[in-house]
Amino acid sequence: MSLRINDLFDKERIPSAHYQKWLFYIYLPIGFIIFFLRLGLGIQMFLIACILRKNYVIRSAILRIYAMLMGIVIVNKGPVEHWDNKTRLMVANHITAIDHFAIELSQSCTLPSIWDIPNFLRWTLGYVDLGAKKGREEFVKQVKAYLAHKHEECNASDTSLPLLSFPEGCITNGNKGLLKFSSWPFEVAETIQPIALTMHRPIFSELKSTVIGSPWWEDVLFFMLLPVSIIHINWLSPMHKKPDETSEEFADRCSSVLSAYLEIEKTSFTSSDVNEALRRIFRESRNNKAMASGKIAKNNVTEANLNSWALKIKQAHPKIHLSVLKDNLRVTKDPGETINIIMKGGLISESKEAYANSKTLSEKLLKMPKDVRRLLEDRKWDLIERNRKSYLDKSRKLINNLKQQLE
Repeated sequence: MSLRINDLFDKERIPSAHYQKWLFYIYLPIGFIIFFLRLGLGIQMFLIACILRKNYVIRSAILRIYAMLMGIVIVNKGPVEHWDNKTRLMVANHITAIDHFAIELSQSCTLPSIWDIPNFLRWTLGYVDLGAKKGREEFVKQVKAYLAHKHEECNASDTSLPLLSFPEGCITNGNKGLLKFSSWPFEVAETIQPIALTMHRPIFSELKSTVIGSPWWEDVLFFMLLPVSIIHINWLSPMHKKPDETSEEFADRCSSVLSAYLEIEKTSFTSSDVNEALRRIFRESRNNKAMASGKIAKNNVTEANLNSWALKIKQAHPKIHLSVLKDNLRVTKDPGETINIIMKGGLISESKEAYANSKTLSEKLLKMPKDVRRLLEDRKWDLIERNRKSYLDKSRKLINNLKQQLE
């Protein structure tokens, strides 16, 4: 069975397994206490990250201790177990909202910013503006300048740190497949450092790190709420671009190496395909909610609603008897559906029968005393119909008389 794009994402954060679900609900009061304690630690951690320079070794050591107190444990694994201190560009799969933070705790690095955010916030988050908003050509040019330590040709004042990229372009669950890599990282560098990221939670192993439509702050909240989350940073051997290899082929080869190491499928889906799929999912979700709310509204239709709808439809379709319209609206509970029935030729025979039966209402009243309320209702609408016809006839006569006088 081929992998579908929906398989790359999780829809529910809370696990469906009863054991995990009830364990989480039991833990939740304790989790909120831990969350508020960690909130204070998070503020301290943020201030330390702002004060100390990124290339300080003590900064990484202090932040890793704080991260452990925050419930985020970083484990370096893989064939090389660390950065080789030579490769200037690191490439990783994207599985959580804190992937950049996790890698930076292990090795200080910089992430190209593709968002229009204030400079101070960009600096504190460890991003660098390399002209992504000006287009791909300018972005690639500035990234090449950054990797070559050419300060004057890029916006970065410090180019000593390696550059980190997530060529998938968006976050996936990391369990089923790898998105097709964007080619720009493999266009700007001849050598790249592949990083395979995995994550697990020892106690709440089924609780998802991210779900469809969840904002980044919600994912971070669950990291702070849960007791511990272990992120494994698997450092693979650096990969070199072959002399006759294109950027797309190099990206595909790197994707194959990462997917093989992670034991997941390499897919042809791109981040654009993902965005389109997410829009479709959100659209279907809104439609389902609208249909559900429509069903609820239909169950709450009042007699006043029926009267109002019947009179409005009667204005557009005068041949249809009001009582017939109301009877149909009681069934459909939808004026649009009733109008569609009329347009298809329905309710005409019922209206003729209603007009014929309106003359014998008094006899029906004597024969069916149990249906008095309904017959009185029919009589009321019959009187309305007669008065309406009488009014229209008088109006026509008056208009004709005026025309004759004018002539």
